[in-house]
Amino acid sequence: IAEVASYTVEYYHQNITDDNYTKVDSYVVENVEVGTTVNADIKTYEGFEMNSASSNTTGNVLSGNGLVLKVYYDRNTITVSFNENGGANTVAPKAGKYEATITLPTEADVAKDNHILSGWKDAQGVIYPVGAQFILKENVTLTAYWTESIAEVASYTVEYYHQNITDDNYTKVD
Repeated sequence: IAEVASYTVEYYHQNITDDNYTKVDSYVVENVEVGTTVNADIKTYEGFEMNSASSNTTGNVLSGNGLVLKVYYDRNTITVSFNENGGANTVAPKAGKYEATITLPTEADVAKDNHILSGWKDAQGVIYPVGAQFILKENVTLTAYWTESIAEVASYTVEYYHQNITDDNYTKVD
């Protein structure tokens, strides 16, 4: 009778804040003959690519359930570009790891005469607030959404005066 054992496959995602990994999934395969060469199932995760250099996806089943295959996935780099839509300043693209958060530009970053920066619009017409936190999910270009500023209106008063008969002074009449 051939000896049988189990093996484990573990899946890891790269962290957002550092280059370490966190386990996100695993499974165990039971009753495999010791010495058999096995392969991990390669999975697809949105926003991630398998890191072939760090992963061990093939191995021989060991006595005592000792084989653990580990598959590592790196986060894709996502870039947000900005179209100032007539604005005076150039806003550089911002890049980061998939699901990281960036801060959208404000009027301090881009300006347009007689206009107020009201937000940033994506290709589907969704408007994101100025200076908002934006989660990186896919490469995208955001276009400045401007509203025309209302000119300041000044008020004034007109007064009418007549010269006095008895002296050279004036009296307000209307």
